Amino acid sequence: MSRWTEARLCLEPALRLRREDSVSRYWMGVILTGLGDRNSAINAFSEALRVAPAGWLQEADVRRRLDALRQ
Repeated sequence: MSRWTEARLCLEPALRLRREDSVSRYWMGVILTGLGDRNSAINAFSEALRVAPAGWLQEADVRRRLDALRQ
């Protein structure tokens, strides 16, 4: 099992408990990118932006990652 898969398995329960957690969704996007699951990563990053509070510090990084995935 890869480290990316391990990370995903560790983070999935947190996402089930806190669906509106932008930071967890951000990290799931990073993990899915590492796993090569581009479409799911785009969805995770998009959801992170959707639930993020105003002025979220990771917003610029999420947008940069989304732009890179969409190319």
